Amino acid sequence: FSTGLATILALVFCTDIERRPLRSVGFTRRHGLRDYLIGAALGTAMLGFAVVVGVLTGALEYAGSSLRGNGLIFCVLLVGWMIQGMSEEVIFRGYLCNTLARRCNPNLAAFISAAAFALAHMANNGKTPLAIPNLILFGMFAAYFMYRFDSLWGVCALHSFWNFAQGNLFGIKVSGMSLDVTALRFVSKEGMELIHGGLFGLEGGIGITIVLLIGIGLLLFTGEQQPAKEKV
Repeated sequence: FSTGLATILALVFCTDIERRPLRSVGFTRRHGLRDYLIGAALGTAMLGFAVVVGVLTGALEYAGSSLRGNGLIFCVLLVGWMIQGMSEEVIFRGYLCNTLARRCNPNLAAFISAAAFALAHMANNGKTPLAIPNLILFGMFAAYFMYRFDSLWGVCALHSFWNFAQGNLFGIKVSGMSLDVTALRFVSKEGMELIHGGLFGLEGGIGITIVLLIGIGLLLFTGEQQPAKEKV
């Protein structure tokens, strides 16, 4: 919940210091709810696909539920992820990526903001050789998703529900962080770290690499990419 302060500060800096409309960071007035629901569904589905890859390859095994009557905490954690995911997207995609995209090639802006996003996770526990490359790929996918919808709402939801699904639906570490209240729980098999990402979670494994490369390819080759416009 504390990450919400970063969102507020970034938006205040944009509107009061730089004198820019919220539209410039991707908070559009049209189709906000629609875009948010699409992002939530896509984030959950993408993470679920990586779990299926893990199960089919034997890297993950279902181990029951850990919810045990903690439904209220489960819902509170969902709200927390909604705030946290929005915070990172406002900073790295809404502000940094869109600002850079008005000064250089949008593809370069997407990469720079994605690299900054990945570097912000350098202190996380359990990093694998694929962890940082996958975080860069996630940042690139998030930027192209934002360009495609010309809105930040969808990618905020995608990020939030990606984390929520990984940590609280499937019981897998989220960028090195483990959570106790989960609807389901999947355990990782030793010797299969290349697929399930080890102590870092799925974001450190090749299953997520495949999901993100497919997603980026679909976004790149099925439409024009444009940064958020300055209009209100």
